[in-house]
Amino acid sequence: NFTMESFIKRHNSDLANDYGNLVNRVTMLIHKHFDGKIPEGGIYDETDLELIAIAKNTPQKVSLLIQNMKIHDALETIFSLLRAINRYLEVKTPWKSIKTDSSQGGVAATTLALSADVLRIGTQLLNPVMPEKTTIILNILGSDSISLSDTTVGNLKTGTVLGEGKSPFPRIITNDTH
Repeated sequence: NFTMESFIKRHNSDLANDYGNLVNRVTMLIHKHFDGKIPEGGIYDETDLELIAIAKNTPQKVSLLIQNMKIHDALETIFSLLRAINRYLEVKTPWKSIKTDSSQGGVAATTLALSADVLRIGTQLLNPVMPEKTTIILNILGSDSISLSDTTVGNLKTGTVLGEGKSPFPRIITNDTH
Protein backbone atom coordinates (compact mmCIF):
# COMPACT_ATOMS: atom_id res chain seq x y z
CA ASN A 1 0.00 0.00 0.00
CA PHE A 2 1.24 3.44 -0.91
CA THR A 3 0.49 6.62 0.95
CA MET A 4 2.26 9.95 0.66
CA GLU A 5 2.79 9.88 4.41
CA SER A 6 4.56 6.51 4.28
CA PHE A 7 6.62 7.66 1.29
CA ILE A 8 7.79 10.80 3.11
CA LYS A 9 8.56 8.82 6.25
CA ARG A 10 10.59 6.27 4.26
CA HIS A 11 12.37 8.98 2.25
CA ASN A 12 13.34 10.89 5.38
CA SER A 13 14.41 7.75 7.24
CA ASP A 14 16.30 5.80 4.58
CA LEU A 15 17.42 8.42 2.10
CA ALA A 16 17.80 11.67 4.04
CA ASN A 17 18.93 10.26 7.40
CA ASP A 18 20.64 6.92 6.79
CA TYR A 19 22.15 7.66 3.37
CA GLY A 20 22.26 11.42 2.87
CA ASN A 21 23.60 12.31 6.30
CA LEU A 22 26.19 9.54 5.93
CA VAL A 23 27.42 11.02 2.64
CA ASN A 24 27.63 14.49 4.17
CA ARG A 25 29.26 13.35 7.41
CA VAL A 26 32.03 11.33 5.76
CA THR A 27 32.82 13.78 2.97
CA MET A 28 32.70 16.88 5.17
CA LEU A 29 35.16 15.33 7.66
CA ILE A 30 37.50 14.36 4.83
CA HIS A 31 37.25 17.83 3.26
CA LYS A 32 37.89 19.53 6.59
CA HIS A 33 40.71 17.38 7.95
CA PHE A 34 42.36 15.75 4.93
CA ASP A 35 42.23 18.49 2.28
CA GLY A 36 39.39 16.78 0.44
CA LYS A 37 41.45 13.69 -0.34
CA ILE A 38 40.85 10.11 0.77
CA PRO A 39 43.30 9.68 3.66
CA GLU A 40 45.73 6.82 4.01
CA GLY A 41 44.33 4.15 6.25
CA GLY A 42 46.38 2.35 8.85
CA ILE A 43 46.11 -1.03 10.50
CA TYR A 44 42.57 -2.39 10.73
CA ASP A 45 41.17 -3.34 14.11
CA GLU A 46 38.35 -5.81 14.78
CA THR A 47 35.63 -3.18 14.22
CA ASP A 48 37.13 -2.24 10.84
CA LEU A 49 37.35 -5.90 9.82
CA GLU A 50 33.68 -6.46 10.74
CA LEU A 51 32.62 -3.65 8.38
CA ILE A 52 34.91 -4.99 5.65
CA ALA A 53 33.31 -8.45 5.99
CA ILE A 54 29.82 -6.96 5.60
CA ALA A 55 30.97 -4.91 2.60
CA LYS A 56 32.51 -7.98 0.94
CA ASN A 57 29.39 -10.12 1.43
CA THR A 58 26.73 -7.57 0.51
CA PRO A 59 27.25 -7.46 -3.30
CA GLN A 60 26.83 -11.24 -3.59
CA LYS A 61 23.71 -11.19 -1.39
CA VAL A 62 22.22 -8.36 -3.44
CA SER A 63 23.00 -10.12 -6.72
CA LEU A 64 21.33 -13.32 -5.55
CA LEU A 65 18.25 -11.47 -4.34
CA ILE A 66 17.94 -9.63 -7.66
CA GLN A 67 18.31 -12.90 -9.60
CA ASN A 68 15.45 -14.27 -7.49
CA MET A 69 13.37 -11.13 -8.25
CA LYS A 70 13.41 -10.04 -4.60
CA ILE A 71 14.15 -6.40 -5.38
CA HIS A 72 12.70 -5.08 -2.11
CA ASP A 73 14.95 -7.45 -0.12
CA ALA A 74 17.95 -6.45 -2.25
CA LEU A 75 17.33 -2.78 -1.46
CA GLU A 76 16.90 -3.55 2.24
CA THR A 77 20.23 -5.41 2.17
CA ILE A 78 21.94 -2.37 0.64
CA PHE A 79 20.41 -0.05 3.23
CA SER A 80 21.56 -2.47 5.94
CA LEU A 81 25.10 -1.91 4.64
CA LEU A 82 24.62 1.86 4.86
CA ARG A 83 23.26 1.53 8.40
CA ALA A 84 26.30 -0.62 9.25
CA ILE A 85 28.56 2.26 8.18
CA ASN A 86 26.58 4.63 10.40
CA ARG A 87 26.92 2.23 13.37
CA TYR A 88 30.63 1.86 12.62
CA LEU A 89 31.07 5.63 12.70
CA GLU A 90 29.20 5.87 15.99
CA VAL A 91 31.59 3.29 17.49
CA LYS A 92 34.77 4.77 15.97
CA THR A 93 33.81 8.48 16.44
CA PRO A 94 36.34 9.92 13.97
CA TRP A 95 35.09 13.45 14.76
CA LYS A 96 36.58 12.92 18.24
CA SER A 97 39.72 10.94 17.38
CA ILE A 98 40.65 13.49 14.68
CA LYS A 99 41.22 16.04 17.46
CA THR A 100 44.09 14.01 18.92
CA ASP A 101 45.39 12.29 15.77
CA SER A 102 44.85 13.77 12.33
CA SER A 103 47.79 11.93 10.78
CA GLN A 104 47.69 9.73 7.72
CA GLY A 105 47.39 6.14 8.88
CA GLY A 106 45.81 7.21 12.18
CA VAL A 107 42.55 5.89 13.58
CA ALA A 108 40.43 8.74 12.18
CA ALA A 109 42.08 8.49 8.76
CA THR A 110 41.53 4.74 8.68
CA THR A 111 37.91 5.11 9.76
CA LEU A 112 37.10 7.79 7.18
CA ALA A 113 38.92 6.06 4.32
CA LEU A 114 37.13 2.79 5.02
CA SER A 115 33.76 4.52 5.50
CA ALA A 116 34.09 6.35 2.17
CA ASP A 117 35.08 3.14 0.39
CA VAL A 118 32.19 1.09 1.81
CA LEU A 119 29.83 3.99 1.10
CA ARG A 120 31.03 3.83 -2.51
CA ILE A 121 30.14 0.12 -2.63
CA GLY A 122 26.64 0.76 -1.29
CA THR A 123 26.18 3.61 -3.75
CA GLN A 124 27.29 1.44 -6.66
CA LEU A 125 24.80 -1.24 -5.61
CA LEU A 126 22.00 1.35 -5.55
CA ASN A 127 22.93 2.75 -8.96
CA PRO A 128 20.57 0.56 -11.04
CA VAL A 129 17.64 1.81 -8.94
CA MET A 130 18.68 5.48 -8.63
CA PRO A 131 21.17 6.17 -11.44
CA GLU A 132 21.07 9.97 -11.36
CA LYS A 133 21.27 10.44 -7.59
CA THR A 134 23.92 7.78 -7.09
CA THR A 135 26.02 9.24 -9.92
CA ILE A 136 26.01 12.54 -8.01
CA ILE A 137 27.21 10.73 -4.87
CA LEU A 138 29.86 8.73 -6.76
CA ASN A 139 31.17 12.06 -8.13
CA ILE A 140 31.22 13.53 -4.60
CA LEU A 141 33.21 10.45 -3.46
CA GLY A 142 35.64 10.91 -6.35
CA SER A 143 34.89 7.39 -7.51
CA ASP A 144 33.25 8.16 -10.84
CA SER A 145 36.12 6.44 -12.68
CA ILE A 146 35.63 3.10 -10.86
CA SER A 147 33.53 0.56 -12.76
CA LEU A 148 30.03 0.30 -11.28
CA SER A 149 30.32 -3.47 -11.31
CA ASP A 150 33.57 -3.52 -9.31
CA THR A 151 32.51 -3.53 -5.68
CA THR A 152 35.87 -4.65 -4.35
CA VAL A 153 36.83 -3.19 -0.98
CA GLY A 154 39.87 -0.95 -1.38
CA ASN A 155 39.10 0.54 -4.79
CA LEU A 156 38.76 4.08 -3.43
CA LYS A 157 42.46 4.79 -3.30
CA THR A 158 44.44 7.01 -0.93
CA GLY A 159 44.71 10.51 -2.38
CA THR A 160 41.51 10.30 -4.42
CA VAL A 161 40.15 13.84 -4.60
CA LEU A 162 36.57 14.22 -3.45
CA GLY A 163 34.18 16.17 -5.62
CA GLU A 164 32.12 19.06 -4.39
CA GLY A 165 28.54 18.88 -3.29
CA LYS A 166 26.22 17.49 -0.69
CA SER A 167 23.83 14.60 -0.58
CA PRO A 168 20.99 14.92 -3.10
CA PHE A 169 18.52 13.68 -0.45
CA PRO A 170 17.28 16.58 1.66
CA ARG A 171 14.57 15.86 4.20
CA ILE A 172 11.01 16.38 3.01
CA ILE A 173 9.35 18.82 5.39
CA THR A 174 5.57 18.96 5.59
CA ASN A 175 3.17 20.44 8.08
CA ASP A 176 2.77 16.91 9.49
CA THR A 177 6.52 16.19 9.68
CA HIS A 178 8.26 16.99 12.95
